[in-house]
This record gives sequence, structure tokens and C-alpha cells, in this order.
Amino acid sequence: MLYIIIGCLAFVFLVIFDLNKIILFNKIFNLFFPIGIVVLGISTVAILFGDFESFYVSIYLRWFFGLMSLISLLLMLYCLFLALPFAKTYQELEKENTVIDTGVYALCRHPGVIWVFLFYVFLGLASAKVMMLGAALVWNAMNVLYVFVQDRFIFPQMLTGYQSYQERVPFIIPNADSIRNYLSLRKH
Repeated sequence: MLYIIIGCLAFVFLVIFDLNKIILFNKIFNLFFPIGIVVLGISTVAILFGDFESFYVSIYLRWFFGLMSLISLLLMLYCLFLALPFAKTYQELEKENTVIDTGVYALCRHPGVIWVFLFYVFLGLASAKVMMLGAALVWNAMNVLYVFVQDRFIFPQMLTGYQSYQERVPFIIPNADSIRNYLSLRKH
């Protein structure tokens, strides 16, 4: 349980990173993003390799769930680090940035949430550890809460045009309109 709580602290670091971009504008707080990622990563690895209660999953399903977890991780990394301008998103401190509403961000406002969710669920099933499934439940809830805070309080102040983006693009789950819009943007 301790590792799940430590993993929750990662989201506190991420919120501080975001708040810095609208309140403090101090480059030192940019370190809170990688610190949050490292804390969550260490908590994940500690649970994976820790001696926790397990349940039966056939080796073939474990390999399948492991592969699905890896694919989800890669898609999450794409959404967070390649689909966004890295320096503007994670390093620079500008008072105003513009919304990215192309690519996966035309599908929904927080596409990484889907992949984080799937990553942890599949990782829990691949590891066959009760604690990892518990962490998946808690950390996914924390992630949804985190992006809700971003969406309602932080991004409207940080990103020019965000309120219009909120009206046009769904929150987490793509819908028929956003998928059509995404496909039409890809044709051009």
C-alpha cells in the first residue's frame, strides 16, 4: 500500500509543475514534472518486483497482457512527448501558449489518459499481482482527477483558445464528431 501512496505523490508534483506555469513562472519548478514521472515509475517498478499477493493468469495471457501494456505505454509516450511541442510544453515558461488541437489532440483533450489507463490495467493483469491492480485503480482515478483540474482550472488560464477547444473537442473519450474531424484533418 505504501507504494500506491508514494505513486499518488507523483500527481502532486505534476499539479505543482502545472501551477508554476500560471502562478510562479520559476524554471526550478519545471523539475517537478520529471520528478513526478520518476516517482510514479519507481512506485510501479517496486510493485512489479515486490513480493505481493498474486493470482493465476496463464503464461500466454500474461505475455498478451504484457504486450498490450507495452503498446499502451508507447502510445502514452507518443501523446505526451511527441504529439506536443516538447520544449514549449515541458521546459519553457511563457505566459501564453496556444492550444494544440491537431493529431491525437483533435480526438480528445486528454488522449494520454486512455493509454495510461490501459497501460496500468494490462500491467496489473500481466504481473498477476493484486497490488498492481489496486495501483491501477488508484492511479487511474488520480490521473482522471489530475486532468480534470488541468482542464477546468489550469489550461483555461495557460492556453489561449482553450475554452473554444473545450467546446469543440471531448474531454477524454473521442466521439463521432471528433473522429470525423481527426480524419478530415489527416486528409489535408
